Amino acid sequence: MKKSLLRTSLLLMTLLLLVSSAAAEFDALAALRYRTSYVYAFSQGRDKGSCRMLRGDIELTVILISADGQPWTVQDLGNVNRSVDKALATLEREASDYGVALSITPVYYRTTAPADVDTQGWRENAIASIPELADVQSWTNRPVLFCLNTPGRCFARTGSESMEYVIYYVDYDPGTVRHELLHLFGAEDFYFHEEVEAAAIRHLPRSVMLNSDTNAETDPLTAYLVGWTEEPEGAAASFMADISHLTNESVETAREIDQQSGTGTFKLESGMYYGTLEMGVRNGLGLYQWESGMSYVGDWTWNTFDGRGTLTWADGSYYTGEFDDDNRTGKGTYVGPDGTVYTGDFINGRQTGRGTLTFPDGSSYTGDISDGKRNGKGTFTWSDGSSYTGEFVRDVISGMGMMTFSNGDTYIGQFKDGAMHGTGTMYYSDGTVKNGKWENGIFLGE
Repeated sequence: MKKSLLRTSLLLMTLLLLVSSAAAEFDALAALRYRTSYVYAFSQGRDKGSCRMLRGDIELTVILISADGQPWTVQDLGNVNRSVDKALATLEREASDYGVALSITPVYYRTTAPADVDTQGWRENAIASIPELADVQSWTNRPVLFCLNTPGRCFARTGSESMEYVIYYVDYDPGTVRHELLHLFGAEDFYFHEEVEAAAIRHLPRSVMLNSDTNAETDPLTAYLVGWTEEPEGAAASFMADISHLTNESVETAREIDQQSGTGTFKLESGMYYGTLEMGVRNGLGLYQWESGMSYVGDWTWNTFDGRGTLTWADGSYYTGEFDDDNRTGKGTYVGPDGTVYTGDFINGRQTGRGTLTFPDGSSYTGDISDGKRNGKGTFTWSDGSSYTGEFVRDVISGMGMMTFSNGDTYIGQFKDGAMHGTGTMYYSDGTVKNGKWENGIFLGE
C-alpha cells in the first residue's frame, strides 16, 4: 500500500513538473511571438527618436529648398504657408480635444543648397548653409520640414536621435503635412499590409494615417502613439487585436515593396508591374497586371494613369486612348464585353461628346453622346441599310429628323419615342407622297 502511494506521488510530481515546464515553454513562445509582432514593433516607437511627445510648445523648422535652381513662386510659397498653417491648427485643436496643450510655431528659412535628397550629405549641407541653424546642437522635439518646389512623394525619416524630418513637395494638401508630422512623433501608416489596411478600414476608417486627406482625423491609436493618451482604448484596442498575429517582418516586407525604385519587374501587393518605380511610385511608361485579371499599359504619373494607354478588364473589355488623373478623358476607343465599340470623346470615364458606336449586329451611330447614350444630333444606320439622321433624346429617336428605309422610302419630319409622330412628309419609292399629321407611325391625314 505504501509503495503504491509512493508511486502515485512520484507520478503526480512528474506530471506537475511536465505541466510547469510546458507552461513555461508556452509563455516563452508567446513572449517571443509578441516581441516579433508588428504591434510590439510600432508600440516601441512611442516616445523614441529626437521627436518624443507631441505636446507642449514645439518649434517647427521649415526649410525651403529650390529644386533644380528654380526660384520659389508666390503661388508655391502661398501653398506651403496655407498647408502648414492649416495642418498645425488642426493638430492643436485635436490635441486640445484629448485634453493636451499643444502649440506649434513654424519658423521659415531658405537655402540655396542642392535639392537632390538622394545625395549623401544633402541634409547637413542644407542646415549648414543657414547661419541661424548651423550651430544648433540639439533637435530634440524640434521637427524639420524640408519643402521642395517640385512634384514628388512626401515621406518622413524617423527613428534618429539626432534629427527627424519630413520631405514635403508643394502639390500636397494639409492632410499630408499632418500625416507626415505625426510620423515624426511615433505614428504608424495603416496601409502597408493588406490585413493592416483592412483592419484600419473596419476600426479606424477616418484616420489620417490611412487616408491623408484634409478631412481625415487623428485616430485613437495615433493619439496614443504621439503621447496624447496613456493607453490605446476602444477602436484602437480592437484594431490592435485584429492584427496581433502579424509579424513585423511581414509588414516591413510590404513597406519595402511599396518603396521600391528602379526599372524592371516588380512584385507589388496586388500584382506585377513592369516599368519604372520611384520610391514605390509608378512613373513613366509601364505595365501593371493586377491579380484580379485587370491590366494597364501606358503612361503613368505618380501612380495614376496619365497620358496615353490601354486599360483592360478581366471580362475582356478594354479602353485605348487618353487618360487624365486615372480617368478616361480625351479621345479614345472602348470595346465592351459584348463587342460593342465606341470611338470618340470621354470625360471622367464617361462616353460624352462626339463619337461613333458600332454594335455587334452591324448597326452603328455617329453623333452626339451623353453618358454613353445617343443624345443630341446624329445618324443611326441599321444593318439592313436603313438610316436615321436627326435628333435623339436619351438614346431614343425624338424630335426632327429624316428616316430612310431599306426599300427606298424616306420620311422627313417629327418623331417621338422612335416613331413618326407630328408633322411630316413620307416620300415613297414609287413616287407617292403623304404630307400631314402622323401618330405613332400612322398617317392621319393632312
